[in-house]
Amino acid sequence: MTQWQSYDAQYKIGMVSAFGLQLGMSNLLIQKSINCLMEIDVPKLGLNLEEVAFCVCGVVVNENAEERYRDDGEKPFRDEKEPLYNPYRKDENNPEEYVQLANRIIERFERASMKRIRSCWQKLTQTDPPERKAQHWRPAVKNDPLVPLNPPAVRQHFTDDELRA
Repeated sequence: MTQWQSYDAQYKIGMVSAFGLQLGMSNLLIQKSINCLMEIDVPKLGLNLEEVAFCVCGVVVNENAEERYRDDGEKPFRDEKEPLYNPYRKDENNPEEYVQLANRIIERFERASMKRIRSCWQKLTQTDPPERKAQHWRPAVKNDPLVPLNPPAVRQHFTDDELRA
């Protein structure tokens, strides 16, 4: 991994982590969002990295809620069929954290707009986003994950001294 690739990975990890904390995401969902963003070839989407990172966070949260609240894997367990966040809804029908973050992204980044966020959302939810060919980011993510990607095995046997302690 070149130094530039390392900076790119660190920037993406930092951005998703910051967005995730602002949106109240758990470390596990932030880690899933980081992994998802790292696999996407952002330049091929034709959008700002910030727009894509925001949408990835929203999509991951929605997918997690959908998985969590399904009873048979076919239909939603809860009456509410709408996802937690959807950029096509009016601001008052979306969580305040998402609306505030989307507005900050639009204010801060020159090309960002709600139209572009909606376009990104559609590309992420209705098509397969372009994948990066080279996966040089994997060591950067695996070396310092928020949530262990492969948790160590739980010890089944203890020494007598350990049991007495």
